[in-house]
Amino acid sequence: MAREYISVTVEGHVARVTMNRPPVNAIHQQFADELFDAFAEVYVEHENVRAVILASALERAFSAGADVKAFPSLTPRGHHVRYVRLRALMDWLYEFPLPTVAAVDGFALGGGMVLAALCDVRVATERAVFGVPEIVVGSIGGLGHTARMLPQGYARWLGYTGRQVPAAELYRLGALQRLVRPEELLPAAREIANEIAQQSPLALRFAKSAFNLAEVLPATLSVANEFRYSAIMRGTADAAEAQRAFVEKRKPVYQGR
Repeated sequence: MAREYISVTVEGHVARVTMNRPPVNAIHQQFADELFDAFAEVYVEHENVRAVILASALERAFSAGADVKAFPSLTPRGHHVRYVRLRALMDWLYEFPLPTVAAVDGFALGGGMVLAALCDVRVATERAVFGVPEIVVGSIGGLGHTARMLPQGYARWLGYTGRQVPAAELYRLGALQRLVRPEELLPAAREIANEIAQQSPLALRFAKSAFNLAEVLPATLSVANEFRYSAIMRGTADAAEAQRAFVEKRKPVYQGR
């Protein structure tokens, strides 16, 4: 599809999906559809990509969440359809087979915070602000994925009050893996993505699946699942190359994805 708000660039084994809908990357249906399509493009059309950065072209916002201005024109049935399509986007980003890195600057509110939470690793600037303020506009949303990102009590505090908190607080809680100056944001995100992309493409896909399943499986089943993936890996070319590179004290060279 032709995209107006979302772009894709690829450098080596890392893709960057960039959101650009001024002034705050408000999420309306076309924006959501384009984001879904951009990640589909990365996975289907760019075979060499092993990690993806999700970033914003705007200084003011990563994403301020839903386009509230569109709400008055929607009927209850229209809202229901909207939520079904948004859930499809969230499920796709959560289950995306490749590791993802969120590069957050400015506001990450509501759906914007969810987009960050859906990524595997998060880097933010010192001026970034997070929150799930849906309750302030008569709704709820983003709570499930926010609760994955933060301690339960803290996530509930944000969800019940709609308060917004600085990135430094989320970094303290471990929800952000790096806290940097604005000019360091993309280099830091790329550094992490490049480090990820050095690993076996097959092992990365297995690891992501194992992490996701570990959130819903009992510990014993989660470990059993990891052993199953590991057994499959042992007979692959990626595993053989990893072992040779370790013995030869060099970086492994993997073929494709």
